[in-house]
Amino acid sequence: MSEDEKAEAAAPSLDPRTAEVLRFLDRAKGTIARIEVPTASPSAANLALELRALREGLSQTAPNFEATAQSLDSTARVLERVITMAGERLVAFRRGQDGAVSELRVSVDRLVRQVGALGAWRAWWTRQVATCAVVLALVLGAGIALAWRAHALAQGTHDILQQILQNQTKAQATKSGKRR
Repeated sequence: MSEDEKAEAAAPSLDPRTAEVLRFLDRAKGTIARIEVPTASPSAANLALELRALREGLSQTAPNFEATAQSLDSTARVLERVITMAGERLVAFRRGQDGAVSELRVSVDRLVRQVGALGAWRAWWTRQVATCAVVLALVLGAGIALAWRAHALAQGTHDILQQILQNQTKAQATKSGKRR
């Protein structure tokens, strides 16, 4: 690939003025490389024409070089500012992220302590309910046993009193039967 083709291939991605400068420099480089050592002295007219062409080419490229240099300089400054701002934002983001992570750790620690406290409270409450259930079962059992015993005693007393009444009724019938 020749220098002109390389310059043309690079030209679509460059500023048009920059591409023109690069093409001119490539052409000038080719001209310098193709200069043959003259065997005869060149004419003054030819030298004057070549000097004039070279001066025109250089005068046209000098502003382009300066404009390109200024454009590159301003682009570099803008890029530097953008990178600096992005770096500052990244640092701020990391600080915020570190703060959020530490707050999250504190919250998790608090939740772990609360879960432990709730577990201890649940265990205490379960023991209290179990104790109350046992005490209630014992009182209920004692009450049922007492009621059963009272019922059995009342039934026994009732049977005894009924027997006494029957015996008295027989005894009175026997006394009444003897008196007649």
